[in-house]
Amino acid sequence: MTELIAKIARWLWNKLVVLILIVLVFLAAAWIRNEWQGIAYRLKQVSEINRRLDDARTGLAELRRDTQKLSEEAQNETREFSNKEKISRQLWAEAELAKARYDEASRKVGWYQKMFDSGKVVEKGKAWAEYQTRKTAAVAAQKTSDALQAALDNSPWMKHQREIAARESEIARLENQRGRILNDTGRTPGQKLFMAVWSVLPMALLTLLGVIVAPVVIKCFLYYILAPRISRARPVILLPEAKGDLLAGPSAVSVPVQLAPGDEIIVHSDYLQAAGVGPGKKTRWLLSWSMPFTSLAAGLYMMVSVRNRETSETKVTVSPKKDLFDMICDINLPPGGAMVVYPRSLVAIVMKNGAPPRITRHWRLDSLHSWITFQFRYIVIHGDARLLVKGCRGVRAARVETAKPAMQDQLATLGFTANLAYSGTRCETFADYLLGRDELFNDCFSDAEGFHLTEEVPDMRRKAGLFGRGLEGIIDGFLKAFGI
Repeated sequence: MTELIAKIARWLWNKLVVLILIVLVFLAAAWIRNEWQGIAYRLKQVSEINRRLDDARTGLAELRRDTQKLSEEAQNETREFSNKEKISRQLWAEAELAKARYDEASRKVGWYQKMFDSGKVVEKGKAWAEYQTRKTAAVAAQKTSDALQAALDNSPWMKHQREIAARESEIARLENQRGRILNDTGRTPGQKLFMAVWSVLPMALLTLLGVIVAPVVIKCFLYYILAPRISRARPVILLPEAKGDLLAGPSAVSVPVQLAPGDEIIVHSDYLQAAGVGPGKKTRWLLSWSMPFTSLAAGLYMMVSVRNRETSETKVTVSPKKDLFDMICDINLPPGGAMVVYPRSLVAIVMKNGAPPRITRHWRLDSLHSWITFQFRYIVIHGDARLLVKGCRGVRAARVETAKPAMQDQLATLGFTANLAYSGTRCETFADYLLGRDELFNDCFSDAEGFHLTEEVPDMRRKAGLFGRGLEGIIDGFLKAFGI
């Protein structure tokens, strides 16, 4: 009963947690929607205000252009009004002086002067007549000035000036309103977040467009402009006098190796499946003490040396024990032959009568193709030699004829006879290169009779090259530079 109640409680708790998560998701969605709707409404208002501002500024510019055209006529009318106003003020001042003289003459004329001093009365009459004359002239000038003032106020130029002032006032009001809306838009944290995202979104979209377009532009430049010129450069020829013959057996998961009396095989410990009881086995710390760095970098260390000390042949079985896709190919180099081999593909070397094959190193720093393939050193194994080479899904020895150059994916190349001209040529289809299905350059072998070794399926673990897969890609590119 207790267990049943506990199960029911756990079930209810799980459902409650799910319910809480659902509620939180809906709340977050509602909050985001409300925030966005508020911002969208305010942005719509700002857009409408901007439209009205554009219309107002356009109308203001047109008014100012029209006002500029009417300014000369308005200046003439203004000057005429100013002159008339000045004359009117001057006449009124003269009328005031005449009034003051009349008042002064009136104070000097009493009953006595009216009866006995007719000169004072005449003087008063003259002052009054002068005052009336001055007043009439001032009133006429004032009427003329008022008429000019009314005409000036109703002139197109003055109407434009009033319209300009109204438009400027409207623009200031709209700008203040827009500023208040924008301040309100970025007031809450959510709104600030949305506005921050909105402000950087155009630059982010341009950056994204650059990230998408830039690799395409670079690849177009490399494929159509740079690669054809590089393909015509001088190829690498290591040993043109060497023989181009070899004997390659079929690839197999398990390869039996018959050791004659006195023969010795040095095999990677991960590929030694069976060696019988009679042969003497010991640890071989390095494949070659003359190339310690190459042996360590290629994984050819702590190998197993099996030597046939019997008087009859003995069999050693070589087969991969870890990598399920590896297959082994038995390669026999005749005397006088030489082959470039990448040590990473070596599984075992058979030494006849215990004598190791001769291994030489060749540097090509002055070759453009070496810089393109980023391989500056080539390791050559000279015959008489027997090599066991591994490859993903198998190893194929393809024959090269003098008149028929052979092309091969760089990632699939495991080696080639040293008499061949080795170069890089542009891949055949741009679409495969653009989509990353093919490298820019394929290996090309020509100018002699020989063979090149290729694995049936390129190992995708080396696909990224020098600048791929972080530190691992850099290390692989560094090892390729040394022909490893």
